[in-house]
Amino acid sequence: TVLDLVHLDKPGHEDPANVLADEIQAANSILSGLGKTSPMLAGMGTTATALLLHDGVLEFAHIGDSRAYRLKNGVFEQVSKGHTFVQRLIDGGRLRPEEAAVHPHRIVLMRVLGDVDASPEL
Repeated sequence: TVLDLVHLDKPGHEDPANVLADEIQAANSILSGLGKTSPMLAGMGTTATALLLHDGVLEFAHIGDSRAYRLKNGVFEQVSKGHTFVQRLIDGGRLRPEEAAVHPHRIVLMRVLGDVDASPEL
């Protein structure tokens, strides 16, 4: 995934939001293909949190449980939310955040790159 995105680290993208999303979707296709052609890689997936700076604006894309933070005025603020089973329970009001740390399914990912979804939601 990193190798598929590294070429974006240069100025001059015409539509940075779509470029970033398209490149992450391309990485997803590559990972899915690897899993289909090599049985040892079946079920492989990864998370991604990526930023693309263009004309002073950061475009942001995220999938999985990696985290992105913003540092502003000496304070860190989490700006991404994990795509985990437990986070869905929290968002639905069925689990308190403090319960998530000890929940037996806290690391179960609901969205990743390379999974069965041909076009995962970022």
